[in-house]
Amino acid sequence: MDIKYAVKIVNTPLFASEIAYGDIVRVRPDHGRRELVFERLISESEHSAVRVILTGVDVRAEVQELVSAAGCTWESGRFSSLLAIDIPAEADYRALRQSLLGLKSAGKIGLQESAVSNVHRRQFESFP
Repeated sequence: MDIKYAVKIVNTPLFASEIAYGDIVRVRPDHGRRELVFERLISESEHSAVRVILTGVDVRAEVQELVSAAGCTWESGRFSSLLAIDIPAEADYRALRQSLLGLKSAGKIGLQESAVSNVHRRQFESFP
């Protein structure tokens, strides 16, 4: 019997793409690995998730200040050079993205937009 579950994401994913904090997703158990495996998005929460890899020297505080000023939060777990950033629906993602792209262009960070919600996509005339 193939059992599937719907679960709510309650953190900002460090590695999974296409999902963000608060999303409802369908998962199935993988008994061999003893974990749940993502299958598909069921319902979007309107949050977005981006990952930042800190490549520059002493850039962490600068990134955290930008993220906090935008009304967003981050997680890094045990990975000191990786930040998973949660962008709530009411945040101005366009302004935050512009700042992060500036840091990326300066070689201070790597940036991956892992899940950009429809709310945040509408902040752009055309989203890349």
